[in-house]
Amino acid sequence: MSIDRERFITLIEPMLDMLSARQQQPMAETLAGLAKSLKKHSPAVIYKWREGKSLPNEVELQKLVEIGVREAGMDRAWATDILESYRHPDQAKILSTLFAPTIPHNLPHRACRQLIGRETEREEIIKRLSPEARDWIVPIEGIGGVGKSTLALEIGWHFAEIYDPRLRERQFDAIVWASAKDTEMTPKGVRSHHPMITNRSDIFRACAEVLNYPSLTQTGDITALKHAFSQKGRVLLIIDNLETVDDPEVLDLLHHLPWPAKALVTLRWHEDMPYPIHLRSLDEQSAQEMIRRECEQRGIEPSEDVLQRLARMTGGLPLAISLNVGLMSLHGYSVQKLEHGTKEAEELLHFIFDRVVQTLGEQNPHALDLLRALAFFDMNEGATGTALAAILDLSPDDYQEAVQQAINTNLINRNPGGHFTMLPLTRTYVLEHLKGDPAWLAEARTRWVAWYLDFTAKYGGEDWDAYGARYEKLRAEWANILAVLDWCAATDRYDAVKAFWIE
Repeated sequence: MSIDRERFITLIEPMLDMLSARQQQPMAETLAGLAKSLKKHSPAVIYKWREGKSLPNEVELQKLVEIGVREAGMDRAWATDILESYRHPDQAKILSTLFAPTIPHNLPHRACRQLIGRETEREEIIKRLSPEARDWIVPIEGIGGVGKSTLALEIGWHFAEIYDPRLRERQFDAIVWASAKDTEMTPKGVRSHHPMITNRSDIFRACAEVLNYPSLTQTGDITALKHAFSQKGRVLLIIDNLETVDDPEVLDLLHHLPWPAKALVTLRWHEDMPYPIHLRSLDEQSAQEMIRRECEQRGIEPSEDVLQRLARMTGGLPLAISLNVGLMSLHGYSVQKLEHGTKEAEELLHFIFDRVVQTLGEQNPHALDLLRALAFFDMNEGATGTALAAILDLSPDDYQEAVQQAINTNLINRNPGGHFTMLPLTRTYVLEHLKGDPAWLAEARTRWVAWYLDFTAKYGGEDWDAYGARYEKLRAEWANILAVLDWCAATDRYDAVKAFWIE
C-alpha cells in the first residue's frame, strides 16, 4: 500500500488543533485522550504520527477519521483527503457512514462519547421514546451533578447519528435542545451564563430556529406549534433543567405536546411529571472506571488506593468525580488534600444543594428536619423508617409527607430493604450548612439515643438460641449502634454508653 506520508502529516495537525479547542483542554490532555480512544498505551504514538516517524494502520486511521469528523468537526473534504493519502480500501463506506443524511438539530457538543454506568437508563429512555411507546414525555430526575444533562445529550446525539430517511417512522426528523441551565461547576469555580430558555416564548423561538419556521415566534400558540411539527415529522424536544423555568405555561405546553412529538426533560425534582427515571449516583465499580478514565485523559496514573478513596469520597457523583480529578490535574492536589476539603469542594456543595434545599424548606420545613435526623445515622447503613419516625416525633401524616417530599427532591433514597440513605456529599452539606434550631437538634439526639437504648434492650440480653438468631436484628443495626455510642462518647454522655451495656 502506497502512503502519502507528507500529506497525512499535513492533514492530522489541524484536526488535533480543532479537537483540543473543542474539548477546551491542553494539547497534551487531548493527545492522551485520543491515545485512549485508539487503544494505545501512550500518547507518544500520536506524537510519532505527527512527526511522521510512524503511521497508523488502516483500522487506526478509520477510527482517527471518525473522531476527527464527529468530535473535532472536520468536514467531508478533510476526511476524503486523509483517506486518499492512504488509498484506504473502505473509503467510500467510511464516508457514506460519516456523512449520512442529517436531521436539523441544535444539540451542543458532548464532552464524552461513552457514558459509564448508564446503560440501563439509556436503553429505557430510547425504548420509551419509540413510536409504539405510550409516553409523550420522559423525565430524567436526580440530584445536581448526577449526570442528567449528559445522559439527555447522549440520547439526542444517538437519534441524530442513527438517522436513516428509509426508517423515518421509527426515528426523529428534528431535535430541539432547550437548556434552562444558568450556572455550571468547573475546576475553576462556578460559572454563570445566560440560559437558552426562561419561558414558553423561548421554547417557541428554539423550535422556530431548528424547524426553520419563523412564524412560530410571532404567533406563539399551540396550534402553530402543532402545524410546524406536523410539517417536519417526528420531533424530539429536549428541555434541560426544567425546574429553573418559572413559567407554568411551559408545563402546559409539555402536557399538550402535539402528537407524534415527544419530550425528554431533565430536572432536579419533579413537579407533575409522569413515571420519571430516577438517576442515582454511580455504583463503586462504575465510579472507579470513570475516575480512571478522567485521570487518563489528564495524564494522571491513579493507584488503586486513589481510585477507591476518590470513589468513596465522591459517593459516585459524576460531577464530583470530574471536579476532583480536574483539581488534581489543574492544581496538583493530592487525594489527601481533597479528603480534607477545599474551597472548590465547598463551592460544589452550594452549587448542588442550595437551591433545592431552599425550595424544600419553603414547601415543608419538616422535610429539612428529616434530613438533619437522617445525618445522625451511619452513612452506609442509613435509617429504618421506624427509627426515623421516632426521632422526628411527627404525626403519621406529617412524617409521610416529609419523607415523600425529601424523596421527590432526590435528597434521600429509599433502598429496597426499606432503609433511607443519603449521598456522602448530601450528608456533609446537611451537617455543615443545615444545622437548624439547637434546641430541636438536642431533643432529636436525645430521642435517637433513647430509641436505640430501647432497641438494644428489646433484642439484646444474655439469652440466645444455638444459632444466634436472636441477635440478627442487632447485627443489622450494629453500624448505627456504634454511631450512637461514638456520639455519646464524643459528647461526654457516659451514662448512656454504660446503659447500652447494662441493657
